[in-house]
Amino acid sequence: MVTKKELADLQEKVSKQEETIKSLITKVKKLEGDVIQINAERAIASHINIFLRQSVDNLQQYTRRSCLLLEGLPSKPNESVKDVEKSVKDVLETKLGFEKNTVDFEFDKAHRVSSKSKKVIIRFRSHSFQNQVYSERNNCTDPKLKFRPSLTTRRGELLENARDILSVSPNFRFAFADSNGKLKVRFKEKVYNKIVINFNDENDIAHIAAVIDDHSIDLDEHYHTDNLFPMSSEY
Repeated sequence: MVTKKELADLQEKVSKQEETIKSLITKVKKLEGDVIQINAERAIASHINIFLRQSVDNLQQYTRRSCLLLEGLPSKPNESVKDVEKSVKDVLETKLGFEKNTVDFEFDKAHRVSSKSKKVIIRFRSHSFQNQVYSERNNCTDPKLKFRPSLTTRRGELLENARDILSVSPNFRFAFADSNGKLKVRFKEKVYNKIVINFNDENDIAHIAAVIDDHSIDLDEHYHTDNLFPMSSEY
């Protein structure tokens, strides 16, 4: 039989345990609040970091708006920078048909990506002439020479990732960059009356992969409307 003293001792122990439990609950709630705050701060920091990286990339790409990448130009033994520039000018005049006076006026500089590389970065004096050259790229009389937008490292990697991820879709036609370095995906068939979608990061690529063959998902749920526009059929 339990005595009054034993009962009192038991009640005291239960009371102490209840106080301990209440104290632990309070601490747990505080820790949960701290964790939520830390996660929120991390999320904000991550968004800020992404925004800053994109802003820097946008600025870097903007500095390339008067540049193009020429692929397929063979290097010569003991080639100097002037030799490269002369070869580029010759391509513009003889392979694309631009007048010599125009090329002399609009051409700024050129250099190879590396000493033996067949890739040459060309800088023009104006963005308008860069656009003209890019518009005439398909009329080049030498099929080995290809004019491409000059992209930042980040954009080049994004473009390759988009091609790798989206190429499995039967509705994927190609991913490309325009003369301004904007990255885009073109469909074979329209999705909600949109034939081309811009993309800026890995999340955009994932969203495109999710909707490209699923017309039950509205593209506007994933993209701001400013990011979507139709391209002319001549592209």
